[in-house]
Amino acid sequence: MVLTVLRFNVASPHGEPRTQSTLLSAAPELAQWGESRGITSVSVDEHHATGHGWSCNPIMAAAMFLARTSTMIASVDCALGPLWNPVRLAEDIALVDNMSRGRLHTTVGLGYRTVEYDSLGMDFSRRGALMDDLVAQLLAVWSGADEGICTGTWSRPHPPLYVGGGARATARRAARFGLPLSLADHLPDIAT
Repeated sequence: MVLTVLRFNVASPHGEPRTQSTLLSAAPELAQWGESRGITSVSVDEHHATGHGWSCNPIMAAAMFLARTSTMIASVDCALGPLWNPVRLAEDIALVDNMSRGRLHTTVGLGYRTVEYDSLGMDFSRRGALMDDLVAQLLAVWSGADEGICTGTWSRPHPPLYVGGGARATARRAARFGLPLSLADHLPDIAT
């Protein structure tokens, strides 16, 4: 199977709201056009405090594309895991997983920009521990271990979830949780 990807970040010079509105309106139409011509997936990611309006909520952006297409996969490459409330992220992913009938694939990563952590009041130095907690809580919520939380998912045993990054700690984290590893680049030293 050939994998073809449209990548969206909806950034605009200086984050001008009217320009971003135009980009946000055009993006789903472009995805529909791409799907009609054999494009198999769209890719979105997350950044904060960029000054040019980079997509700050990749789950919502993915839902926007999935609502306007019927076969395309939306790949979140990646959500900055430690910056999310774990239960909220689990619920948001579950909602989009159900709406799209399993077409959302989410990679969670640590991120590398301290300004993003600072802007959201999070401690950059704790990001590894925060990521471990996040992944454990996502899997617990989707397993039904946390009763009373909206957890029903279309995908079984849970929506497609990947651990992203480019360090050995990332590979160990993916292995520890039994999740696929999504490397940011070709990094042969991670395999050893």
